Amino acid sequence: MNFQYCHMVRAASQPLDPIQTSQRAMPKKLAGIRAVCFDIYGTLFISGSGDIGAGVGIPAEQNPSASLEESLGEVFVGMCGNQLDTGDLVDHLVGRADSGESKYRVLGRDLITCLQRKIQEERTERQQAGIEYPEVEIVKVWRSVATSILKPVTTAEAFSDHDFEQLAIAYEVCANPVWPMPAATDCIDQLASANLTLGIISNAQFYTPFLFPALMERTLEELAFAPEMQYYSYCYGRAKPGEFLYRQALAGLKEKGIEPHESLYVGNDMLNDIMPAARAGFRTALFAGDQRSLRLREGDPRVAGVVPDIIIKDLMSVADCVLDD
Repeated sequence: MNFQYCHMVRAASQPLDPIQTSQRAMPKKLAGIRAVCFDIYGTLFISGSGDIGAGVGIPAEQNPSASLEESLGEVFVGMCGNQLDTGDLVDHLVGRADSGESKYRVLGRDLITCLQRKIQEERTERQQAGIEYPEVEIVKVWRSVATSILKPVTTAEAFSDHDFEQLAIAYEVCANPVWPMPAATDCIDQLASANLTLGIISNAQFYTPFLFPALMERTLEELAFAPEMQYYSYCYGRAKPGEFLYRQALAGLKEKGIEPHESLYVGNDMLNDIMPAARAGFRTALFAGDQRSLRLREGDPRVAGVVPDIIIKDLMSVADCVLDD
C-alpha cells in the first residue's frame, strides 16, 4: 500500500452526503446468490462528478472550476520545479499575456484541455483498432500531456512515473471528490461474514484502490475482496459498458465453482452497469441511492428492455436481499 498516495487522497477529501432520488426501491429476496460484485464510483463511493468519466473526474459536458485550474497549474509547476532549473517556469510555459487571469490558472486550463484532447485521441485510435470501449492508462496520458506542454522548455524525460502518478491524483481528488457511501462497509462486512465471494468490476485508474484504505481505513483485501476478483478498466485497456470486464469476472467466479446465476452485480448506471452485467449473465441490482450518480438512461435504445432484478436505495438492502434471515 502506498501511504503517500493514501495521504494525498485523505487530505483532499471531506464528507459528502448522498442526494436522495425519487426512484422507487424494488427489493426482493434473491435465492442462491454466492458472489456479489460491485461498481465503485457512485455505488460504494459517493462521486462528486457522478462517475470517473473518461479516465478523469470531469465529465465532458462540465467545465472545470477556476480553483481546479489554479490548483493544477500550481501542482504542475511544483512538480517541474523539482526537476528543472528554469527560473520563472510559469512565465516560460504561459508567457507574459496580461489577461488579468492568474498564470497558474491559464496553465491549469491548458493542461486540462490537453488532457481531454489526449484522452480522446487515444480512445479514437484504439476504437479504430477494433476496441469498442477502450480505456486509457492515465499516467501515460499525463506523460503525453507534459511532453506537449513542456515542449518550449524541455522534454518530459526527466520525470518518473511517480511524478505523473502524483499529478494524476492531485487532479482527480480535486475534479472528482469522493466519500464512502453510507453503510458501504457494513454491507461488505455482512456479506463477507456470510462467506460470499466479493468482487469489484469498475471503470477505474491506478489510484482507485487507494480510496479504500484512505477513506474506509481498510484495504480491499482487508475488506475481503480477493486480488483475483478485482477487475479495473485501466488494467485491461477496456471499459464499461463493454462486457469484457464482466466476462473476465464470471470466468474468475467459474474457477471458484460459482455460476453466473449465483452472482449479483451492483451498480448505479443502467448502461455501464446493469445492461452489460445482465448480458454477461449476472443477476443485477440497480443502486439508486444518490442523485449525482443514478443513471437511468431513459430513451437510450441500448438499455431498452433491460430490467434489473432489484432496485435498492441503500447498500444494506443488498445484504437483506441475498442473505437468509
